[in-house]
Amino acid sequence: MGSSRKSRLREPAADKRVMGLPLVITTLLVLLPLIPSWAQSRFVAELRTFSTRYHEDPSRLDTVRDGLEQAVKINPHVEDLVTLAQVYFIRGEVRATSDEQKLAAYNRGRQAANQARNLDRSNPEAHFWYAANTARWGDLDKAEAMFRKGLELDPQFTVMRVGLAKTLIKKGQIAEARRELEAVLNEKEPRNLADWTLKDSKDAHILLQSIQRRS
Repeated sequence: MGSSRKSRLREPAADKRVMGLPLVITTLLVLLPLIPSWAQSRFVAELRTFSTRYHEDPSRLDTVRDGLEQAVKINPHVEDLVTLAQVYFIRGEVRATSDEQKLAAYNRGRQAANQARNLDRSNPEAHFWYAANTARWGDLDKAEAMFRKGLELDPQFTVMRVGLAKTLIKKGQIAEARRELEAVLNEKEPRNLADWTLKDSKDAHILLQSIQRRS
């Protein structure tokens, strides 16, 4: 097969497009490292669309996870790693069927998010998913520290503030949690208005009500 292929390559090509293929391939190899991160993995965009509808086909999470794992092995981009951390968090929440599987999912999510943090310390999503997976994995002190670090980078990232409040509630720091939740409700310029309107403000309201019932 190899010799026949070589003989075909030696033959003059009637189509000029065929003659130009080696140059095209060489150019692609030179430009490949310069291609932006969104071009490296289609799974980032897919999860953004799918993240609110994974109940329709939970097994799709596994496909997205496997694709992202392959992508970060080839070229570990921050966006892919952050998305992978999110996938493992969701997997731990809805796909894992045992405590061992949950812990394994959250731990891999922590690893992916931490790798993203190491590549870009200013990325708030990396800090958020590191904290979220860490909180589920069990280290509340470290989760609190990561949520606070994320808020230093982006004080209007309201989902981060809700995550901090949940962690504080688990630690019994109710007064501090209440302040964080009230800050979510009073936020005038949330980083993501849609998230704040449809999710974060509602979560904050529900958590405040649960705190009031306890007291």
